[in-house]
Amino acid sequence: MSYVTSWERFAREEGIQQGRLEGRQEGRQEGQQEGEAKALLRLLEAKFGPPTPDLLARVQAARPDQIEVWLTRILTANSQHEVFDTH
Repeated sequence: MSYVTSWERFAREEGIQQGRLEGRQEGRQEGQQEGEAKALLRLLEAKFGPPTPDLLARVQAARPDQIEVWLTRILTANSQHEVFDTH
């Protein structure tokens, strides 16, 4: 059995605590992204009818910044195509 100094114990506890904080932050970010994607899909369905499987996959694979752009575009779009158009 090896001897663990108080400094080593403190460093280990700090590492564990830091890992927990980072894990919680990642979980919040993932939850927020999932929530925004879900909101976008609900708005698409309410405004244009059910999204196609391709659009579902596109939204689910999108980066958070892209979802934000699409959420803004849906306010003035006249079609699903206008929401997702890159021009």
